[in-house]
Amino acid sequence: MPDNIEIIVLGKTTNDKGNSFENFLKTFLRKQGYTKITSERHTGMQIDFTAVHNFTKTTIFGEAKGYRKKNKVKNDNVLAFMKKCDIYKEKSRLGDIKPIFVTTSDYTWEIDDLVKNTDVMRELVTINGKELIERLRETEFIPSMDLIDALIQKHTPFTQENKFILIFNGEFLWLQIFKDENNHPKYFAIFNKDGNYVKHYDSLSILDLLPRELSELIYIDLDLRFKILEFLISNTVCQLEDIVLSLRISEESIRFNLEFLNMTEQIVKQENQNEIRLTAEIEGFRQIFKEVYDSRNLILKQKFFLSDYYQEMVDDRFINYILNRFFIASIESNLFNEFKNIVLLFPDAMQYCLFGDTSPFSVMHKRNANLTDKNPEKCNLELYDYLKLKFQPKIMEDFFKNQLLNRAIFHGRDIKHIRLFGGLFLLKNEEPYLYFEYDNIFFEVRNVSGMTITEGVAVKYNNNQSLVNAIVNLIKLKDFKSAATKCRNFLKDSSLNEYESFFRINMGVAYLNLEKFDDAIQCFEEALTLNQNIPKIFSNLVRAWYFKSIKISRLGEKFRLNEIYIIECLLNAKKNYSLLTNLEDESTKDECIEEISQIRDSLNSEVEYYSTEYFQGFSFHRLPYIIHEIKEFSVEFAKEIIIKNSELFESLVNRDFRDLDKLTWYTLAEVYMAINENEIALSLIEKGMKFVEEKINILELLKIKGELLYKLGNIEDASMIYSDFLEIDENDLRIKNYYAEICWGAAKVAKKLNNIPKFEELKSRTLNLIETHCEDQNRRNIIYEELSNY
Repeated sequence: MPDNIEIIVLGKTTNDKGNSFENFLKTFLRKQGYTKITSERHTGMQIDFTAVHNFTKTTIFGEAKGYRKKNKVKNDNVLAFMKKCDIYKEKSRLGDIKPIFVTTSDYTWEIDDLVKNTDVMRELVTINGKELIERLRETEFIPSMDLIDALIQKHTPFTQENKFILIFNGEFLWLQIFKDENNHPKYFAIFNKDGNYVKHYDSLSILDLLPRELSELIYIDLDLRFKILEFLISNTVCQLEDIVLSLRISEESIRFNLEFLNMTEQIVKQENQNEIRLTAEIEGFRQIFKEVYDSRNLILKQKFFLSDYYQEMVDDRFINYILNRFFIASIESNLFNEFKNIVLLFPDAMQYCLFGDTSPFSVMHKRNANLTDKNPEKCNLELYDYLKLKFQPKIMEDFFKNQLLNRAIFHGRDIKHIRLFGGLFLLKNEEPYLYFEYDNIFFEVRNVSGMTITEGVAVKYNNNQSLVNAIVNLIKLKDFKSAATKCRNFLKDSSLNEYESFFRINMGVAYLNLEKFDDAIQCFEEALTLNQNIPKIFSNLVRAWYFKSIKISRLGEKFRLNEIYIIECLLNAKKNYSLLTNLEDESTKDECIEEISQIRDSLNSEVEYYSTEYFQGFSFHRLPYIIHEIKEFSVEFAKEIIIKNSELFESLVNRDFRDLDKLTWYTLAEVYMAINENEIALSLIEKGMKFVEEKINILELLKIKGELLYKLGNIEDASMIYSDFLEIDENDLRIKNYYAEICWGAAKVAKKLNNIPKFEELKSRTLNLIETHCEDQNRRNIIYEELSNY
């Protein structure tokens, strides 16, 4: 640092008037993401201040105090401050307050001991203000006057070509690139949002400036680009509180970086520093890397080559992160490759680790036979079970205490992963993770803000069976945990089998009151398999599904959960209400209907909203995927939505084929095919097929087209399509997963053409292929049902 630069700390010169340190402190807090900063000056060079963090909403209460050069801060000073902090906390009624004690002097060694060994003091953050200022001032670039003159004289208006957004300590700045006579980068100058010069770097030192991912730096040859990318990837542990750079990537990623910057300190303070810092930074790096190499955002001409060149390196780093984070670095070497394959299928593997073999994604075991070397037809579940034990506690900790980690792993564009993420919040016995100190994740839900969860209704045994009625009494006393435990124990006793339905109903009621809705639903549905004529099973199912939808709604806005999950819950509630009303007349039926009348009105209102107004806000690009998701669990509701929003969907299907891509037209066609609007579905398939000329690129579209032509009676054209398909090898990876469907479609066409020998041949072949070449279980069931009719 130049000798002529003077550091003024609470100085009292005629020009300074003692404000330097106060102004510096406010600037420092703003750069760390704090707003609503207030300060109050006292005698004895003391400043009291408060501030609220813009992202975490944490309130800090601090005291900055100046001491003479040789004096040191003692225990009494800090203890007095903590008492003052407690008084402020009580008056303000704020639960989460971080105390910060800033001084211009050193601390005595007793202070460290006091903070480490006293529970009440562990929250305290102590800062040596003098050292902090010196460190920041020393790293400040002081440009020469010649350079400043040159920049001012040669300054050109910002253009999209050479202007980039830079995020530095929570502030948006501009990065301006100045070229030399050969059109190469010479200076990288930084300006604030008002266009005022801040600092500059030469073209070589830019490597020291970039701890984050890079998409493009105007004219840089391929070799240098490789060097920069290699430098970035090899430095995954970055000083994020110093700088985060985003160049020409999406607005979403810029927001992600800013939030990440502001949360870094909070995460480090909350948990073990090395573990959480490593977790957050590698995940942030991977998120940016995905964004940069996303084909929709990439500008580099060498995108595919670059992606292949570095993919293996990035995958290995991600795998090492998983190993280190979840304490399984000692995994046997012969299992490492299998583990690597699991991690690279992370959302699918995570689904198994969290939900077990009942997961809807458990088909991954069969789809990815390479996950085991022992038996290609049967997945090695030993490793999965091992991972499940190791992953689940830490995954929950990371996902609920580090929102950035869940965004990095579950990229928001994949609806399948968003629905999986929604399921994470409903995990059994994981309620404690939904409540952490510095954030309140609940909010009121539309149309139900005044409603509390209605207690489920327990069922007594008519003959005064003491064990069943003992459970009912526990529920009345609101001892729901004991009630659930006793039910589980009684169900293990085979001598009590005749009362099983009562135990399952009452155990479901206990879970319902504990807001463990998935467990409650499972209990009620198991009770239905034993007795379908008890009205209280259906009324309790209405409660469980409805209040599960409310719970997801409460979490939805904070964590951007897909509302499709809410719709599915509401429809299940409505279905069970309908089943209740259609039961044979019993004495308790009307009573049950009356008990849930308030739910019924709100339920109908919610379903009406999701079938009409909800769809008015979506872009035509996203609408096909939303209605397709609904079709997956309720074709009837999807049809109702299309009818109620007829103008919206008519305008969608009538758009020019260039307005949507091939996959989107295919997705929309599947919806119209499901509701038997086959002519519209065929027109949508034709639009999708206009994007490509080679058949190898449109095989799935052709499969759907063949089905539609058959349904519409155009047998000759359908026969031509299926004939082309049957010439392709059944194990060709492009069509292997639906080859059984193709074979059965060809068989039905042969039957229509009265070619009985061909029909019998293809029917027999379909039966052989259906387990190995039909991935979708629903499709399998449809084929089996149709086969039974021939």
